[in-house]
Amino acid sequence: MTLLIWLACGGDTPTDPTDVATDGTTDSTTGAEPTDACTELVEGRWSSSNETCFGMGMNADLTLDTDGCTFTFSSWNMSMDSPTGGVVSGSDITLTGAGWDDCTGTTDGSMMDATCGNGCVFHMEVM
Repeated sequence: MTLLIWLACGGDTPTDPTDVATDGTTDSTTGAEPTDACTELVEGRWSSSNETCFGMGMNADLTLDTDGCTFTFSSWNMSMDSPTGGVVSGSDITLTGAGWDDCTGTTDGSMMDATCGNGCVFHMEVM
């Protein structure tokens, strides 16, 4: 009887609090909300090559957040406007950081390719 009253009052079915991909939490590092299972990225040093966003080789450390679907870049080898991290949903990737939020592409876990709104191509892979 209580269930019927709850449903009649517009109660929603609660989500599983252990399901990180659908629990609606916001990642503290990027502010993004992962929505699907994701391809796990390899943590460690990543390097850019064959890309046009930087115009030169760059490298940085990639660290996964606790949800495994968001990541942070740190320790860039040069001080430039660089992405601060990103979000992975399935094999799709979206970069984060000032000027990088419109960069989307794909990853296989050890490399990522993205195209940005200004037309530049971003490519990084595990060193």
